[in-house]
Amino acid sequence: MFMKFTVRTTQHFLNVIKHSFSVQAEQPILVNGNKISKDVLSKVKDRILSIRERVNIREPKLAIILVGNAADSISYVSVKQRACKRVGVQSELIHLPETATQKEVIQIVEDLNKREDVDSILTQLPFPAQISKTIVINQIEPSKDVDGLQRCFLTKQLIWDDHNNRALPCTPQSCLHILDTHQIDVKGKQVVMLGKGLLVGSPLGAILLGRGAIVSMCDKKSDLSIALKDADILVSATGVRKLVKGEQLKKGVIVIDVGCSRPLPHEDQSSIVGDVELESVILKASLITPVPGGVGPVTVSMLIQNVVNQWERNNSALIQQAQLEATDETNKQKQEKAQKNQQLNYDLKQIDQIKENTCEEDLGDQQQEKLNKIIQNSKKNILIQ
Repeated sequence: MFMKFTVRTTQHFLNVIKHSFSVQAEQPILVNGNKISKDVLSKVKDRILSIRERVNIREPKLAIILVGNAADSISYVSVKQRACKRVGVQSELIHLPETATQKEVIQIVEDLNKREDVDSILTQLPFPAQISKTIVINQIEPSKDVDGLQRCFLTKQLIWDDHNNRALPCTPQSCLHILDTHQIDVKGKQVVMLGKGLLVGSPLGAILLGRGAIVSMCDKKSDLSIALKDADILVSATGVRKLVKGEQLKKGVIVIDVGCSRPLPHEDQSSIVGDVELESVILKASLITPVPGGVGPVTVSMLIQNVVNQWERNNSALIQQAQLEATDETNKQKQEKAQKNQQLNYDLKQIDQIKENTCEEDLGDQQQEKLNKIIQNSKKNILIQ
């Protein structure tokens, strides 16, 4: 038996074939880090304005310590200061020469710890070789450690609760916010954390464990063909350009690329690349963060959010007092309104009683005067309402 192909049936089969190809070629979600960052900063700005409208307090303030003149560090500091200005956070830059000693940097940190007008302290990394980032960071007052990098916080807990009052490291916080924004639940997922560094890998791995993920920690020396093949989520923070290839990953993997590498001499010098080879990984991923424009902008917004959180905690007594006063004022106004309503009801009842018991032409002068007075007072109360 032969099927008769008409124009209609032919078009139907073409549509089926076209649909099957479109499903196979479904595009992954390309994370728009700039938009996410803009949304976070907008909410932070509104929060600052809301608090300062109710409480007479200064603006939040971030102090940044920069040692040396590395072009990347200067650029990053500039981006952070612009973001501060955009939302109403003051920033103060302490720029030291490349030859600054560790003792000099520690002294600046100690001075900033004592200043009541500084809510947060940020050390722009990397430091020159003569300065230990661990020693300097551990000198920061915990309540002012805006980047959450103090070693004591990392070593006290194998599983890090990311819902406490300590600032989370900004880059791990950025990765978490991207996952949360796209409603990705990590519980029970196979997560490969590629890179074990202090700034990203170690804290983020601990936080993901706390959220119920099954976390495998590895580095650039690991056998990636084995380490990556079952990953539901890959977070890569090695700084090795295009280390991860598409053929190493399974279909549908979620990829958070934290890496950032400058172009090689023969490449376009205006572009930077991440840890993953975007052109091959994008064929496997269901969601991927591009470089640039992915994790980076969100990290800056997390930094500013941390500053405002610390500012709010530092001024919690004043903010709570203002809230109590506002509540008292609201209750007072409600009480006064209730009293006025009670008086109004009483006056209206008196008017009705006089009208019921006395004809208007029979009213004496005193009764008429009393009635007029009650009506006048009632009118005032009505106007007040």
